[in-house]
Amino acid sequence: MWQYWHTTHDQPQTITQTVITHSTDTPNETNPTTACTNYKVADNHPKRIHIPALDVSGCITKVGVDQHGAIAAPDNIYTAGWYINSALPGQPGLSIIDGHLSGRYKKDAIFQHLNKLKKGETFTVTLGNDKVLKYQVFNVKTVSLDNAIDTLLAKDPNISSQLNLITCGGSYDKTTQQYNRRVIVSAKLLST
Repeated sequence: MWQYWHTTHDQPQTITQTVITHSTDTPNETNPTTACTNYKVADNHPKRIHIPALDVSGCITKVGVDQHGAIAAPDNIYTAGWYINSALPGQPGLSIIDGHLSGRYKKDAIFQHLNKLKKGETFTVTLGNDKVLKYQVFNVKTVSLDNAIDTLLAKDPNISSQLNLITCGGSYDKTTQQYNRRVIVSAKLLST
């Protein structure tokens, strides 16, 4: 009972400013609405993501490589994570942002419905200087865990600035404590 209360009712006072390099099975499940209001990042770093078609938005933290050699997951189910070894959103190259499908107790994580995005739909990423980048989805795939990294790192050579969003999908394996599939949305920069 204490674990449930702590995970779902401890309001984060701030959003993590350091690079997250440890993925946890028990991320915080309290929406950091107040903390997101005052969240600051470098001018050219991603600060917020807004996906109107899914009616979701949230702060973007920085994530690196975790203890398993994979891209770390954000420490809160309502925040997304920009992978620092990918391009900055809005710059040439491939940017990667990950997010949770659900938490242990709450199911409404930031990327819970990522698989419902459709080709042609748009979303925005706001930078630290409040510049808004508009992206358009051109591909939505659900792939096996074995094929996830190749799909995630695939960049369309005809697109200068690409952003791939990723979350878990498929069914949850209690033995490995992982979902067996990944949902990957690929989008191209339309405008700033």
